[in-house]
Amino acid sequence: MKLLALLCTAVLASCASDAKYLVSPPLTAEVPQGRLLYVARDAGEAPAFRIEILDLGSYAPRALVQSPEPLASPRWSPDAKDFAYVALEHGKASLVVQSLAGGLPRKLLIGADAIGAPSWSPDGTNLAFAMQREQTTDLYVVDLGTQVATRLTQEAGNETEPAYAPDGRSVLYTSDRSGSPQVYELGLRRAKSRLVATDAPAALRASYSPDGHSVVFVLRSDGSDSIELLDLDSGERTALSQGPADAAPVFSPDGHFVAYTAHADGHGIELVSADGRKRQSLKTATEVREPSWAPPIR
Repeated sequence: MKLLALLCTAVLASCASDAKYLVSPPLTAEVPQGRLLYVARDAGEAPAFRIEILDLGSYAPRALVQSPEPLASPRWSPDAKDFAYVALEHGKASLVVQSLAGGLPRKLLIGADAIGAPSWSPDGTNLAFAMQREQTTDLYVVDLGTQVATRLTQEAGNETEPAYAPDGRSVLYTSDRSGSPQVYELGLRRAKSRLVATDAPAALRASYSPDGHSVVFVLRSDGSDSIELLDLDSGERTALSQGPADAAPVFSPDGHFVAYTAHADGHGIELVSADGRKRQSLKTATEVREPSWAPPIR
């Protein structure tokens, strides 16, 4: 198994990356701290895909998983001891859970045509994810104890990119049922969905703030992708970026900052305060995707 052979299992910290982030502006006391997981890709090199961890104090990344085939959607567990991700092998997708301490990965689902965007339930017992079957993509949830997957959506169109609410009672997701991608919220008790960003021409890749009162999402308008914050109580929207190629926003554990990837002027991760006033740019020559901010260590 190529992926298993390339996995850094003994001591994850020993798998060093040559990349170093260029930080701008200089560090201040207001800059967020913590750890980020993300996918890194080096064009023309082998292994081409890595899942890396970046400490926001040292800005020196370390590779946790390496593969010649695509890796996607790394997501921290609620206790920050494990992470889930999607791996492709020979054209088939698997949903994988890996301990940060090392050891062999645990494959929950193997051989699907397409799997995307896993999201941990707040209690760490389930993973929501998107899976394609018979040309249609729907949301599922898998019980980590029994490894039984249950289908959550059966709507017309494709449902992708689930994100659990902090209280575990609902899930945000993206659906193209109206003809363009839009963000919906699915209540898990009554299995009913509602449109979230009602006045957006197209919206996708949403996630909740830690207190559940706001969401960040990608606004798609006139061929440009930018990041916006929506206050769920007031309906007020705040622009956090200008685009044109911004993606995958996620809140910091305290809700004060948002991380996302930007590709307009190179590769890197942007950190912006939730009010849009403070900004930190982390630039590297390596293409990066799908950051995930570590929760506090319990």
